[in-house]
Amino acid sequence: MNFKIYWIKFKTAIGVFLSRFIYNFNKFVPGVKVRRNIRYIQNGNRFNKLDVFYSKSESDFKKPVIIYFHGGGWAAYSKSCYSTVCKRLASMGYVVFNCNYSLTPRYTMSRIVSDTVSAIIFAHKNAAKFGGDPDRVCLAGDSAGAHISALISSLATSKEGANWFGEDNQKLFAEIIKANLLFYGVYDLNSVVFTGFPNIKAYINAITDLNGPTAPAYLKKYSPITYTTGNFPATFMSSGAIDPLHESQSMVFSEMLKKKNVKLKKVFFEPEEYRAMHAYLVVDGLKTTELTFEGVEAFLNEVFGK
Repeated sequence: MNFKIYWIKFKTAIGVFLSRFIYNFNKFVPGVKVRRNIRYIQNGNRFNKLDVFYSKSESDFKKPVIIYFHGGGWAAYSKSCYSTVCKRLASMGYVVFNCNYSLTPRYTMSRIVSDTVSAIIFAHKNAAKFGGDPDRVCLAGDSAGAHISALISSLATSKEGANWFGEDNQKLFAEIIKANLLFYGVYDLNSVVFTGFPNIKAYINAITDLNGPTAPAYLKKYSPITYTTGNFPATFMSSGAIDPLHESQSMVFSEMLKKKNVKLKKVFFEPEEYRAMHAYLVVDGLKTTELTFEGVEAFLNEVFGK
């Protein structure tokens, strides 16, 4: 049993609980409605739920859809930490699905991908109920959530996707996923173990045995960079140089997208910007958070024609 990852999960849970007394993860944002804890897999586990944030305004205009996957090393956190983030996105004129997914080490990375696929299919089928356009979708996430979003988008736009999702779902995802919002993510699971990011080896070890003979191949299999092509959706990225993941993950992946002529906008912060630490987006009101949301809104306006 991986006792270290369970100890990390316990400490993280305590940290999140205490953080609620300092940061408001569920701020009131005027004009935004919410439906919480909707099951996207009827007979799934306790993680297979999502929240929907949408505008109170009545309109025949169908709003683009954002599907958000939370961070936490694939092992911790939940959608509840990202209510304010998703409200900010919804207030820009989007229908936002904020998703939980099964966590390691109890569940494998393959289950996480399976949950993600189910959540996207659910959002596509139900977006219209909340005023959303099911054929204009943006995947979004931070840290592990950015990894999940980038992996799905990479597979959806490459020939390998049919083997993962089935041919029909691969074609559907390729058609409907128009954009990505990727915040301080992980895009190469082999190189990330050398970043010095706190507990990164424990997080990776929770999804595979780093000392096993198949570990490098396993990590390559679940790395977005393995499948990224020039058909990758338009992408917004944000990260800070103070973040240990910045150079080997955000910088490398952004350069790959640039070389493949993928539409790319980014807000990267210099090393002296201490407010661009990992997970800064959940701290509402930070200057870095405000600048990132300004960049996100401008990017999405370009993609969706506002």
